[in-house]
This record gives sequence, C-alpha cells and structure tokens, in this order.
Amino acid sequence: MKERQNWARNHSKALYAVIFSLYMFEFQLFAYLEGTVNGVLSKGHYLTYTLLSVGFIFFGASRILISGERGRQLFIIMMNLLFAASILGILFPSALFPAFVLTHLAALSLGCLGGAVYYFAALEFHMSRRAGIIMGLCASVPYILQFIMTPILQERLFNVILLMLLTGAIAYFVITNPKYYILQNPLPYSEETEEYNKNLFRDKFRVLSVFFLTMLLGVYMEQSWSAAEVNMYGWQRLCAIPGYFFIGAFADHKKHKHMDLAMICCYAFFSLGVYNPGNTGLSLAVFYFLAGVYTGYLCLAFWFLAPRTRHPEIWASLGRTLSLFEGFMGIGFYYVQRDGLLERFILGSVTLCMFFLLYYTSPKAAEEIAAPKAPGDSDGSMDGFDSFCDLHGFTPRERDVMKLLLSSDESMKKISSELGISERMLYRYMSNLYEKTGAENRSGLVKKYYRL
Repeated sequence: MKERQNWARNHSKALYAVIFSLYMFEFQLFAYLEGTVNGVLSKGHYLTYTLLSVGFIFFGASRILISGERGRQLFIIMMNLLFAASILGILFPSALFPAFVLTHLAALSLGCLGGAVYYFAALEFHMSRRAGIIMGLCASVPYILQFIMTPILQERLFNVILLMLLTGAIAYFVITNPKYYILQNPLPYSEETEEYNKNLFRDKFRVLSVFFLTMLLGVYMEQSWSAAEVNMYGWQRLCAIPGYFFIGAFADHKKHKHMDLAMICCYAFFSLGVYNPGNTGLSLAVFYFLAGVYTGYLCLAFWFLAPRTRHPEIWASLGRTLSLFEGFMGIGFYYVQRDGLLERFILGSVTLCMFFLLYYTSPKAAEEIAAPKAPGDSDGSMDGFDSFCDLHGFTPRERDVMKLLLSSDESMKKISSELGISERMLYRYMSNLYEKTGAENRSGLVKKYYRL
C-alpha cells in the first residue's frame, strides 16, 4: 500500500496531465455527436453548451454538499455512468428518450466530469513551475488527434465507441490510481487577513474582467468567419497549438507575472486591425491562434486563482462555466454592422478597457527576496525559515507543514493529526515541498534547509 502511495505521489502530475488531455479530446469529440460541428451558431448549440456549463456548476455544488469521501466517489461514478448511458442511447433513440434529450443529459454529465477534471488539475498544477508547458502539451495533443482523425469522426458509431473508451479511461484514472487526496478538502490557502482578502479581490476582479473582455472579442471573431464557407476543421485549427504554448510560456516566466499582459496584447493587435477579415482562411487561422491563447488563459488563470479561494471546486472551472454568456453576446453581434462606426467603437473601447484594467489592477512589484544564508549559517530562526520558504515559493499552508517537519520527529500520522488533515493529504503537501526544493524525501528536505 505504501509503495503504491509513493508511486502515485511521484507520478501524480503525469497522471493528471493525461486525465486533462483525455478530457479535452472528449470535449472536442462531443461536438461531432452533438451535431453542431458545421454550425456553431445554432440555438441548439448554445442550449447544449449552456447545459455543459451547468454541469461544471453541478460538480462544484456536489463538493460543497457531499462531505464524505465515499459519497464523492459514488457521485463521480454516477456521472460517468450517466454520460456513458446517454451517448450510447443516442445511437438508439426512442419516443421516451429522444436524441435531443439524451444529448442534453450527456452535455450535463460531461460538464460535471469537466468540473472534476479542472478541479483536480488546479490542485495539482497551481504551484507547479511548469504549469504552462504542461497545459500546452495537454491541450495540443487533442487538436492533433482530432485533425488526423477528422475523416472518420463523422461516423456516429465510431464517435460513440471512442467517447465510451475515453470516459472509461478517465473514470479509471480518477477513481483508482491517484485517489489518495482528490476526494478530500485541502487546507485553506492562507489566513484571511485584510491584506490577503484585498489582494485576492483584486486578482479575482482582474481575471474575470480580462475573461469577459476577451470573450467579447472572441465572439465577434466567431461571427466574422462563421458566415463564410470555410472548413473550420481544416489546417487552420492547428494554429491553436502555438496559441496554447504562447500563453503557457508567459505563465511559466517569472511566476506568470506577465501572463495578463501577453493575453491583452494578443487581442489588442486584433482590435487594432491586424486581423484580416477579407481572407477567410487567414481569419480562421488567426481565430484559432487567439482561441488557443484565450482557452489556455482560462485554464491557467483559474488554476492559479482557485486554491486561494474558499471554494476552489467552483473557481477552478469558472472560466468554462461563465462561457455560457458567449451565446448572448453572439446574438447581440448579429445586429452590429461590419466595418461600421459602431463596430469600430466597440473594438476600440474594449482595447482601451483592457489596458486600463491591466494598469489599475496589476499587482505591486514584488519585494526582493532576502538572500539565503550561507551554508552552515541556518540556525532555525524565523528569519532563516522565512527566507527559505520565500526562496522556494511555499504557500502559507506549505509553510505550516514545513515548520512541523523541521520541529518534529513524529510519524506522518501524528503530524497529520496535529495539522487536522489526513495522512494522505499530508503526502500531497509534502510532494509539493519536494518538487519545489528538489528534495527526494523527508530527510533530504531537512538537509536542504540546514544546508547539510
């Protein structure tokens, strides 16, 4: 049992990367089953994806209402079974369960599973120094697979079989392998001081505002090319991949300090006229690049933000949840005349709002971290401890765990009891400490601190 826990802890990031990538592929395949691949602006499309968003909310609510591990595990199993039964039933619709009802049930359950995947990914990657590149890889693989398999994905039977296999794989990984902490509540990220709450509110406001403004531009772009006769699943779709890696690179650079700026600059170039609506092929390529930037930003920004909130299960997938407003914005843009004064005013105003938003809500320049003590000088003082924690980017709760590991030789069971968490949850925090310091085990972590 202990060896299995150690294996799961050491490979959990790889496992969750696989889970997230499989879900992204499953999410894309659902468009074929739903029947809106070639017409994304239909009312049926927006209704289906509204139910997907409701599913994300449903998962967050389930985490709040269901406190026991067993109940949470059964809930995930039930959602997997509902999705599998719904997509299977689409092949054999009946008067009692017509195809559109089953499609909506499938959308609801798929959204719920997505909420679980995004939540687990946020817990696993929010403090990772390579979160951007991980997200880029996970999101790019489904695009490549879909591009290769497009000729055969139109076959509904093949699509259903593939979705069933993906659902089974995700369910297996989530419910069995790395289950030593995903069903429990994490420790609070920090004490809710006045300064902490103020900074958290500022970050929430910035992320949500950037999200809404860029979604406004994204819907406008969708309207720009949707009327043209162009294959939306052609080579241009692969342009989303450099978009994912573009925003991922900024996320990994200086602890995502410039990620918002990179996002805003990309969309500002579009608003200022770089986007060429006269060439449908180029328009679609630009759209997919910005879609990659936008979707990657949604994943990363809410992953980084969620664990700091009281309800990370809600915030981890909030970007996907709020995307249901895309439908209302899309309808509104039907009445905006192309190349008219109103269009130019909207694009210019959005661009201006973006830069003002970035200026007024950007965090203050980080204070320089105190230089770590020379080898042999660490005496366990609070100054030395704080410098060590600042140097490695420990969260407030990771500092609590580190402090107990340094001051106590007790077993993991007793330390976890003192912290008020389970032993499995303690291993989750220790795994983060190992990754950030480069230590391989508990004794190695202590040696890193004392420079032994």
